[in-house]
Amino acid sequence: VATTDEDKPRLNSPVWSPDGAWVAAVEGYIGGITPIYDAFEPGEWRWEIVKGVPGVLYAAPANSRSITIPASDNSTGVRPVLRARDNRAGLTLPGFSPYLKWIGSLPAYPVSNGGAPAGAGPNRGLAGTIYFDDDGQGDTTAMHALGLSGGSDDLLFKLTDDDLDNVSDIVHASRDGQFFSHMADDYPDDELNVLDRSGNLLGSFSLEAGNYKISQRGPARFSPKDSNLLLIAYRDYTSGSDTYGDYFVAVINWRTGAFARDFLDREYVAADWTPGGDIVLAGRNGGVYRSQASGNGFSSPTELFSRLDPAYNLTVSPDGGRIACYMAGHIHVMQADGSGLRRLTAPGKGFNALPEWSPDGNYVAFKHIDADDGSLDYGKLWVVAADAENVYIPESTTATAGATPLVTSGNRHLGVFGAYSWR
Repeated sequence: VATTDEDKPRLNSPVWSPDGAWVAAVEGYIGGITPIYDAFEPGEWRWEIVKGVPGVLYAAPANSRSITIPASDNSTGVRPVLRARDNRAGLTLPGFSPYLKWIGSLPAYPVSNGGAPAGAGPNRGLAGTIYFDDDGQGDTTAMHALGLSGGSDDLLFKLTDDDLDNVSDIVHASRDGQFFSHMADDYPDDELNVLDRSGNLLGSFSLEAGNYKISQRGPARFSPKDSNLLLIAYRDYTSGSDTYGDYFVAVINWRTGAFARDFLDREYVAADWTPGGDIVLAGRNGGVYRSQASGNGFSSPTELFSRLDPAYNLTVSPDGGRIACYMAGHIHVMQADGSGLRRLTAPGKGFNALPEWSPDGNYVAFKHIDADDGSLDYGKLWVVAADAENVYIPESTTATAGATPLVTSGNRHLGVFGAYSWR
């Protein structure tokens, strides 16, 4: 149907139009892992991560024959897909978009700002502390504590000698802000470390040993009942249902350096603790499950509800009654039993991911990532009310009625690398 020149990015993520007359595809590379010949070690190969390059979404007639995209003239019928809001030259998507779907005409979605922050000051009087890394300078990370109501910005510690340029390099705070989990991406000796507020190393857990080799996916979360326990979602490179391993969840005791519980009954993409110490897990195939704390262990997960799309970045509200997640390309909130599903963020430029609850559960922060940057590591933080619906995030940093840009003590829009925490 369509192709590109050899020296141009390839087309991928094809989807049909509802009437079957068109096919849409993204002009961009797919990210992944590729073997690279090592010129400094003759005969040796090494693995290298290749990031997908954002490209324009095009639609071509399904009965066409090898149209070259971008087309040199309009006679072929191929066209870029435009945004209705600002009619830009073309809708830009990452090289691989697993959530790309083409459905029929949509009704106008209801929009509600909910109980949006209405206070004075740079962050509208929001309470709590945002813990974040604002460095992104090669082999360092700088952990900050930003007091939202008072505007204080304290540098807690600075780490060096770790490759912290990948989205997988993350620091996450315990509920009381006294401990921090940190993935040290130092292949082949990746470790999950625990630090105090001064950056002192308290304990370490190797992510690779003789009988396992795992890659942490998302923040390692401290149990609210036992700070010795960390909950992680990971990819097991020693398993083999697909090319690069299966997705699982585990509870790790970082004090003893042992697995306290490994959930291997199905594949999971995210998990979080409830306030009572139970675990909520997001299945790779869309189900959401719960494992109850039982004595010194955790029960087998039972299904709470099922959705078509996996609940990525799943996080439980401070009262345990609601779940926020990144699902079907947007931030959603629902009751803990799956009812009352609401989409917090409306479609727009870029992506909204990594939701975090405010300490009082009234608001949800998330990282807005500009797709044109070509990086999923860095993004700017916005806040919406937890009872809002379909709030649009503007391209500018100007606050809207329903969305608040979090700002630094210098009144700059707060940008973060990797994960962050709201405590």
